[in-house]
Amino acid sequence: MNLLNLKNTLQTSLVIRLTFLFLLTTIII
Repeated sequence: MNLLNLKNTLQTSLVIRLTFLFLLTTIII
């Protein structure tokens, strides 16, 4: 249960990071 929660948190963090990078590159270009 705890491991699943950790995995979910990491996945959410990754999605946030990818979205941030996408927005950043869009602003630069």
